[in-house]
Amino acid sequence: MKRNKYKRYGAKTKGVLAVVEALTLSLILTIPSFAAIDVGAITKPIDVIKTVLIAVVVGIGTIVLILGVVDLVTSWGDHNTGGLKTAAFKIAAGGLLVGISTLLALMGY
Repeated sequence: MKRNKYKRYGAKTKGVLAVVEALTLSLILTIPSFAAIDVGAITKPIDVIKTVLIAVVVGIGTIVLILGVVDLVTSWGDHNTGGLKTAAFKIAAGGLLVGISTLLALMGY
């Protein structure tokens, strides 16, 4: 007859013991691997794509910022309040797009 080794414990204790056993086995059976892989060779294409995408976003942001300034000047001369509001939004959006590269640089990307 097979005996359950957790027979005397409650349901919660059985769950805790099962987790502890699983963690213990995972620590004991861990096999270290000493792979000689150059991580830079693997991540270089991703870094190139990231740099290109950031450059494209900054370029688009610069164009939107310049268009916003042009719209602001023309709307100011025409006393167009709707155009002023739109131009302000364009300037803000362009500034955010241009500032993304600085923000990512500060974050370490």
